[in-house]
Amino acid sequence: TRFRLRECDENIDLTDAIEIHFIELPKLDAKLANYENPLDRWAMFLKGWDNMELLERLSEEDPAIAQARKALEKMASDPRAKEIYEQRLKAIMDRNSDLYEAELKGRREGKEEGKKEGVREGVREGKREGKREGIREAKLETARNALLEGADIEFVAKITGLPLETIQKLKAEVVR
Repeated sequence: TRFRLRECDENIDLTDAIEIHFIELPKLDAKLANYENPLDRWAMFLKGWDNMELLERLSEEDPAIAQARKALEKMASDPRAKEIYEQRLKAIMDRNSDLYEAELKGRREGKEEGKKEGVREGVREGKREGKREGIREAKLETARNALLEGADIEFVAKITGLPLETIQKLKAEVVR
């Protein structure tokens, strides 16, 4: 992927001397790389830093890569430079580990809070459902008592707010 600096209103390039290239190294295939292209050579250098045969070939084809390779070899042989590199690598790995742990902790806390909220909501819903069920049972008990006293089914439906079909079924049970 390639990006350039561009003026937004007029949509013109600021300069063609600066471009930013994003290269996904894991997707780069050495067999398909065009070694004539300097960008491909550098990408292969970055991806294949541990492949000596590839580094030899790239160094022969490109003096800048040969210079970079020499600098890397010099750094690798310098104990102080190697120590600095290893410390930097450790710091990066520690930071990544800390971020990962923080993410896991956040997820655990989020799940726990979600469970607590779910329980609270469940209790609230249970109370609401219990009240509704209690009211319905009270209406049914009132309807039964009224029917036992010989009240008219339309009247019982009206005072309890229960459907007429429910009162008719209740009357059939009560009369038995």
